[in-house]
Amino acid sequence: MFGNLEQDITIPYNVTIPEDHSNENYKDNMKIIERLETKLTDLVEQKLSRINSKWLNDRIPNLKMIEKWEEIRGKSTRSEKLFKGGQSESLIHYSELGDLYQIIKWSKNWKECFESVFKDLKLFESDMEQLVMIRNDIAHSRPLNEIQEGKLRINAEHFIRLIDQS
Repeated sequence: MFGNLEQDITIPYNVTIPEDHSNENYKDNMKIIERLETKLTDLVEQKLSRINSKWLNDRIPNLKMIEKWEEIRGKSTRSEKLFKGGQSESLIHYSELGDLYQIIKWSKNWKECFESVFKDLKLFESDMEQLVMIRNDIAHSRPLNEIQEGKLRINAEHFIRLIDQS
C-alpha cells in the first residue's frame, strides 16, 4: 500500500534531518525531568495538604492553573477508564514543572512550606527558571546542547537530593 518509504521520500541535499529521539541522551533527559516533576509534585501535595484540606483553593497562586489541570484531566478521562479502570490522579498530578515552580516560590507557600527544603529563594528561582526552559525544549523535541544537559543534570539532581533529605 505505502511501498518502500525510504525510496518514496526524496530529501534535498541541503536539509538536515533531526537526530532520532531514540538516542540515549534524549531518553536520559526525559527520565531526569520526569523524576524531578514527580518528586516536586509529591512534595507540593504532601506539604500543602498538611496545611488544610482545601489547599488547592488556598495555596495555588493562580486559579487558572486549576482550570487548566481540570481540562487536562477531563481529556484524560477516556484513557483512564480504558487503561486504569477509571482511577484518576489527584488534580496536582496534571501540573507541569512551571506550575510547580510558581506554587513553590509563591510567598504564601515559600516561608511556611518550602524554604526549609530549598533554603535560598533566589537560587531556587534561578535554577528552576533554567530547568523550566530546558524542560520545554525537551517536551517540544528540541535538542539540548552540552550546557543545557549539564545544567539539567546538576540542577535536577540537586533539587531531588534536597527533597529526599527533607
